[in-house]
Amino acid sequence: EWTELLELKVPLLMNLAQCRLKANDYYEAITHTTEVIQHKPDNVKAYFRRGKANAGAWNPEAARDDFNKAMQLDKSLTSTCRKEIALIDEEEKRKDSQDKQKLDKLFS
Repeated sequence: EWTELLELKVPLLMNLAQCRLKANDYYEAITHTTEVIQHKPDNVKAYFRRGKANAGAWNPEAARDDFNKAMQLDKSLTSTCRKEIALIDEEEKRKDSQDKQKLDKLFS
């Protein structure tokens, strides 16, 4: 009986996570996708959505890990996941540059 309920809960959590992503409520999306992954560790959509949420919440390492796991589970997502990782890398460089400028101003 619990297994049946869990099977019903997974798609609901995934839909809720997608709604939270669209609303830029990243931490809720992370919570819902993590719950799915705990019960279904091979759920590619959960890793991809959690990766997007981690990127939005600025958890770059966690986002990269999730996108890499999604690529492992579904090779057809390789191109899409690599693009997402490249966006994270670009944003990280931009933030590093901003931080460097702020520190330069502070110590000059």
